[in-house]
Amino acid sequence: MQPPLNAQVRALTSLAPRLDRVRLRPRILFVSGDAELRAAVTRALEGEEYEVAAVPHSGHALLRCRTAAYDLLVADLSGPDMSGPTLAELVRRQCPHIRSLFLGHPGTLDRVDNLLVAPFTCQELVARVGAALSETAPVRTAHPA
Repeated sequence: MQPPLNAQVRALTSLAPRLDRVRLRPRILFVSGDAELRAAVTRALEGEEYEVAAVPHSGHALLRCRTAAYDLLVADLSGPDMSGPTLAELVRRQCPHIRSLFLGHPGTLDRVDNLLVAPFTCQELVARVGAALSETAPVRTAHPA
């Protein structure tokens, strides 16, 4: 037999102060055609308590955005099937509050905000991710419907 409804409500309400203290780990969607880079970036960011979804191309990224909300998109400036800025524009249709960080190579001519040029260290990557996530708040407001 279940406890009366009032007892259930009291039990749930007693959890509310604890739920306020729960901190969501920032969610990062990382897109790169380079499997080794995906693995290294995932290790570096997960080591800093970020939740990372690493995918090989933009089609996978767009599918992920249909089922989960992300705080930051990290993508190659010149992706395997689409440029990073074009992907960011499409992703923002599903995750309007997502921020972007692009990875480029020396000599990159494109002028984009939040560009990290290779070679870079894990510490530089983590610092740039932290800076991109702290630009404005709130980051993630809700999961897509």
